[in-house]
Amino acid sequence: MATDMPPHPPSKHHPDPHKTDLSLRGGHGAEEEPLVLEPPQGPRKNNYLLHLGLFVATIISTTIAGLWMSNTGAPSIWIGVIDLGPGMPVLLFEPYTGFDPGGVAWHEPWRGLYFSVTIMFILTCHEMGHYIAARIHKVDVSLPFFIPFPSPLIGTLGAVISMRERIKNRNALMDIGAAGPLAGLVVTIPLLAFGLWLSDVVVIAPENAGLSEGNSIFYLGLKYLVKGELLPWGGRDVFLHPIAWAAWVGLLVTMINLIPVWQLDGGHVAFAYFGRRYEWASRWFHNLLLVLAVGVLAYVFFDSWHSVAPVPYGVPPLWRNTWSEALSNAVSAAFPWLLWWFMLRFFMRRSGRYRPPADLEPLSGGRRVVGLVVMVVFVLIFMPIPLRMG
Repeated sequence: MATDMPPHPPSKHHPDPHKTDLSLRGGHGAEEEPLVLEPPQGPRKNNYLLHLGLFVATIISTTIAGLWMSNTGAPSIWIGVIDLGPGMPVLLFEPYTGFDPGGVAWHEPWRGLYFSVTIMFILTCHEMGHYIAARIHKVDVSLPFFIPFPSPLIGTLGAVISMRERIKNRNALMDIGAAGPLAGLVVTIPLLAFGLWLSDVVVIAPENAGLSEGNSIFYLGLKYLVKGELLPWGGRDVFLHPIAWAAWVGLLVTMINLIPVWQLDGGHVAFAYFGRRYEWASRWFHNLLLVLAVGVLAYVFFDSWHSVAPVPYGVPPLWRNTWSEALSNAVSAAFPWLLWWFMLRFFMRRSGRYRPPADLEPLSGGRRVVGLVVMVVFVLIFMPIPLRMG
């Protein structure tokens, strides 16, 4: 993600004393557009030790996360067979979802590298897409700041780069905003396909189902191409290899960054494409995250409450969620959208604006095509329910 949020943003009540604000008014009732004259200043230096330290720390945290997931290396644990009648045995598998330190192969750290190397490569390509595009347009930009996060699930909160000066025009804003997601996807797609090829398709006992990754149009289609069947379906699902899980996380990160709000990559692309109209649309999309959270909460609650084990017609249900289990599943599924709404709200209040800075000169035809491509990509990889328990 590329961001240019200042630590103490100026406003109309607290103008920046180092800049001159000249309000210009165009003809025919045009809105005032301040012209900001900035004193020339050279590019700021990167703190290479800080960047390297965060990069190494994130490698360590993601490797540990990979070790947690791999455990003994078995993708699933066979727990038995249910005989539902002549010729109708169902193999039951329980994915490993516990985090027992004693079961982690600490003496085999290479097991964690399947996940770590994959996710770090995807994040690096994403951020370097932004960085290279910014340097091409002579925008002062920092190296990527990787964010380690001691979690057994992913081990990182991603990475960001800082735009240390105003992006001068909409063409540059489109290039910089779109370069990251597109560069990340170029490596994510083949890695995800390879990871799915390494993954097992199993029948999972519903009462033992753990965390399930979200589905998008693109992800469903790719699973069908690699595995030859629509998954999940009929109690069958793919149990992800660490490479596939890391690539799916990369897909999720790209989706989040393409939300057309604030200074996310999608916000940059949307403002470059739509201009002033983006200000209103950004507020609308931001509030839509709350509506989406409520919709996910309601859908998952009723779906979980009425879920039963997939058994043939006439066979009594083997298992059904209680209302409290259904509510817990629903809250966990809706929580990401609530979290992203609050985080965006916090940062927008600090920055004092919904749109990224850029002048309003016309966007070239080629950049409009790029903008349309990015919008289509967002629709294809959008996951209404990113993660779900049960």
